[in-house]
Amino acid sequence: PSLLLHPLDFLSGEDVGELKFFPGMNQPSGRKVELLSYAIDMLTDGFDVVNMREHANLFRREYQPQHRENASRKRVRPPAKNVPTHTKNADF
Repeated sequence: PSLLLHPLDFLSGEDVGELKFFPGMNQPSGRKVELLSYAIDMLTDGFDVVNMREHANLFRREYQPQHRENASRKRVRPPAKNVPTHTKNADF
């Protein structure tokens, strides 16, 4: 699992009044930190919790050499003709 933290995860509307309209800003910052601490404790019980730098370093050490070997053996197909790679100003 991964957990992305945002500054608003630690702040309340009392800390920064201009941000009160965001969801969850009605919760006190102490409560948010308490809940986050609980979640991290649960994650560390079953997983090695690391930051993104350490995660990237682990990936490079464990998977990158194997990936390079396999990539050199694969045949790369040219892109299909008349298929747009992106749509500018698309209505989704």
